[in-house]
Amino acid sequence: MPDVQLRRSQSKDSSREQSRHWVISLWYSYLLSRIGCFGTAILAQPLGGQADLSECPNAPPVVPPETAGLYSNIMARNSYVPHRVVLYGLLWTMAVVELGLTAYRINYTNDNFDTYDPIIVQLLVTSILTITWIPLILLSLRGILGPSRKRLGFLHGESARNLILWIMWLVGGAIATHKWPKRSLAGPGKQGRILTTIIAFAWIEFGLLTLVKVFAAMEYAAKNASGGGAGGLGPTHAREKPANSAAGTAPAENV
Repeated sequence: MPDVQLRRSQSKDSSREQSRHWVISLWYSYLLSRIGCFGTAILAQPLGGQADLSECPNAPPVVPPETAGLYSNIMARNSYVPHRVVLYGLLWTMAVVELGLTAYRINYTNDNFDTYDPIIVQLLVTSILTITWIPLILLSLRGILGPSRKRLGFLHGESARNLILWIMWLVGGAIATHKWPKRSLAGPGKQGRILTTIIAFAWIEFGLLTLVKVFAAMEYAAKNASGGGAGGLGPTHAREKPANSAAGTAPAENV
């Protein structure tokens, strides 16, 4: 009899885990479809097309009734994670482009002038660090999507590392903009366009990281408001603290 109950419990847990992954995948697909639709509409305007947003999904994905409760529970606990995942994906893509542009610029100046721009090297290093960091953070985000895991400690580490990259992109973009503030100062032809593109992508990376930090701060605030505590204490600890305070010893009477 205990074996039967154990198998039933394991089967129930497995089914719930599969439903959880299905719900999260559904939400990711919905976010990516919205980004793709709006991006296509925006890119159509410079090419002479019309921005048709009528076919873009406006409503959240339809969830079957049997998983509606699970969907609400998961999204309440992970509502800011999908947004950060999408932003991290965009960050990684932009960093790859920036890596290629900066590497080309360094190779060009080294071959033709036997020198290089230090700020371009700084942007190259920042791109490499971003490309290396984002897959690690995405794997970590995937591992903490479970509703029973406390994420405040993880948010501290994520925000600290993002802050380093955020400062590096800010410094790189600011110095490059100060050195080449106008298109005419960046040089004529292809090399001038490459320099201005490098600067533009540096500011795009800075802006995306700013949005990531905003969503991380929103999740941190939401966890604190729900009883998570700034030190990573879960709701159980939050409930135990008043009880322990009430059970403390009474102050000694005056002699």
